[in-house]
Amino acid sequence: MSRSSRKNFALELAKKSKQIILEVHVKKVIQERHDNNGNLPHGFMNEIVASLISQGIEATRHTIYNHEKKLRKKSIPNHLSVPSIVQIQDKQANSHSSDRSLVSAVTEATAFINDDNSNSNSNTKTPASAIPSPFASTNLGGRPKGSQGGRPKGSTAISSRFKVEKETNDGLEYAAAKIIKARAEAKASNTTIAKGIISSIIDEANTLHNLKGHAMLKRSTVLSRVNRGNPKGWAGTPTTSSPMQLVEPMLVALCVRRIRSGNPLDCAEFLALATSLIKDTPTEKAILEHRRLSKKPSSAPLLGKKYYYNFLRRNGSSLQSTKATKNDTKIKEQQQLLQQQRNDRKRKAQDDLGLKVAECKSIEEGKWTVKHFKTMCTYKKQKDDPALAKTLTALKDQWDERRNRLSPRYAPEYSLPPTITYELPAPLPPPPTAVAIFNATNSNDNEEQQVTVSQ
Repeated sequence: MSRSSRKNFALELAKKSKQIILEVHVKKVIQERHDNNGNLPHGFMNEIVASLISQGIEATRHTIYNHEKKLRKKSIPNHLSVPSIVQIQDKQANSHSSDRSLVSAVTEATAFINDDNSNSNSNTKTPASAIPSPFASTNLGGRPKGSQGGRPKGSTAISSRFKVEKETNDGLEYAAAKIIKARAEAKASNTTIAKGIISSIIDEANTLHNLKGHAMLKRSTVLSRVNRGNPKGWAGTPTTSSPMQLVEPMLVALCVRRIRSGNPLDCAEFLALATSLIKDTPTEKAILEHRRLSKKPSSAPLLGKKYYYNFLRRNGSSLQSTKATKNDTKIKEQQQLLQQQRNDRKRKAQDDLGLKVAECKSIEEGKWTVKHFKTMCTYKKQKDDPALAKTLTALKDQWDERRNRLSPRYAPEYSLPPTITYELPAPLPPPPTAVAIFNATNSNDNEEQQVTVSQ
């Protein structure tokens, strides 16, 4: 049976189980009305609704009323009582109390039930086939007593599809295993498989498992399993999922209970709870065996933060609906800080590359060295390009290939600052000495005397 067929079968089984549980509760309501002259005791309907909700059925009192109408349309006589198997709680003083839940009552109905007898103190076991049915007392015509018609609508098609899928998987496994065995025998004798053996094995599998039309096995499908050496397909592949998936439903329930008590879990508390839950259990051994596939050291904790975040991702809908986790501000601050550091490093690398490119463009290409060619080839590099070459000739070839590409956006165009030249002012004359000052003074006096004499 394939994975999808198993999933559909499980869904159908769960749906049928919910219908049985709902019908059992409705019959209890009918019986209580019959025993109390058409009335229900105070709070009885709330108990029925709470019992349904506790068993995973989203129901209200309107759900019970609507299902009761459907049952009454099947002409259930008013004087009939519902069998004791559907009783949730026996309130009569002379009857024995039963601790069985509705689920146990439904599952144990195929074997034996306790027939409560108010006239005697002894309990007798009665086969489930001897339980009186509310549909079996009167014959309204058309069908025998107790008959409810044929199979549900669509059940025949579903059953046929499941059967075809099962036969297909069995046929694939049979053909692949037989071809693998034939190849091994031929290899042991240093020969090859005779022509037509594979086709004959596939035809034999189709005939043996009654596969016709579109359900017949394809040669490519069979050979894909043969080449992998796995005739069972996905069922024969060892799983790589975490063993904690078996414990996660219980962890979800504990998280919901903690939030309802007003004390939600953060990352550290959740990991401590999960670790204590699996301590000294087969799950812990499975996790230790599973950790051989990881790269973490053996001294690392059993469960880490990565499992916490994966748990939130897988069960986010259930936890967010009840707000079963609280915001761990410390973890968020650490994540924001790490992201900011990554962005800063990336921005710094871009700036450094832009400055190097600007330096290369300021030099003539004929004067470029290996360092310059590496910088420009890195600047024009794309995802699918090979690694940088090591020799100057190979780097030139790479640059000729990449020179006409558009400039990437992550490294903006930079330009080196212009070179500024400063002109020094003319040097100042040396200061005059004392002799020069004396000579200049004497020359001025002589000129004044000459002017006076001439006058």
